[in-house]
Amino acid sequence: MLLRLRAGWKTVLGFFGGGIALAILLLHLITNQYMIIAPAESTDQLGTAATALASAAGLSSLSSLLGSSTSSDFARYQALLTSTDVAKLIIRDDPNIMHSVFWKSWDSSTNTYNPPGSIFAWPVAGVMWVLGFPAWHPPGQDDLANVLTNNVSVIADDTSTTYTIAYSNPDRKAAVRFLADAHHEADTLLRNQELAKHQLRVQKLNEWLKTVTLDDQRQVVLGLLANELSMMLTLNTDKYLASDMLAPPIASTDPTWPSPPMFLIAGALLGLIVGCTWVWLVDVAALKRWAFVGRLRYRIVSFGPVKWSWRRIAALSGRDAGI
Repeated sequence: MLLRLRAGWKTVLGFFGGGIALAILLLHLITNQYMIIAPAESTDQLGTAATALASAAGLSSLSSLLGSSTSSDFARYQALLTSTDVAKLIIRDDPNIMHSVFWKSWDSSTNTYNPPGSIFAWPVAGVMWVLGFPAWHPPGQDDLANVLTNNVSVIADDTSTTYTIAYSNPDRKAAVRFLADAHHEADTLLRNQELAKHQLRVQKLNEWLKTVTLDDQRQVVLGLLANELSMMLTLNTDKYLASDMLAPPIASTDPTWPSPPMFLIAGALLGLIVGCTWVWLVDVAALKRWAFVGRLRYRIVSFGPVKWSWRRIAALSGRDAGI
């Protein structure tokens, strides 16, 4: 094997250079992606306030009667961040952000979304149809929710309450706006859900208060009512409920994808592997070809009439046929 590679080192070197050239070409063809990060901190304002108020009023055991939540505000914020409801709110408040998120299919010259137009579009569409996947359609809130689920990540710090929200996109400015919109809409939606829940509890407590006649029971209901009103005050005054963005989203200066070192190394390795494989296959094919030609020649000259003709021609020409 080493002798074959030594004899075909020029071929291997050519494939090595071709792999690097291919990597450079791909680096120019692939659209650059930039990483956008937003440092934030989980506040859990509602859970903290509820615990403090219930403990101060001695109502921690009675507050469960109203269906207090067992999950933290931040856990619910994470669930809402990638939900269809948040995607719907983002489209409602900032519809133009869809053009940047789905930049591959958006045509600014016609202001329309177009299906993929590459040479692989029709084969891929046919495979998707055979497998039962839905046909291409202009992106909507479900597609935006899929982008939030697959491309927006929450990276927690195990040693503190801080974490990082990350997202990548070719348009740095639009990606910063998109990440800020997603954070704002998720926290606002959680706040509105909590406000609606506490308003319903206040309404229920006011109805109970009209029917309760004993002083001890009225004091308990009044304590629960004061607790719910305090929670509503917390919801209306705090800027962020579950997640406080410590700084505006920041976009990386250099593209994070594609990575030139990784592409160049991968191209060089691919060129070496293909080159070595090519030299080995060509050498094996040559051996098989010469073996086949040798066997074929032997069978032809060993055939009776051909053998007699060959000897006669050799005798007339004064040469020995060697058979």
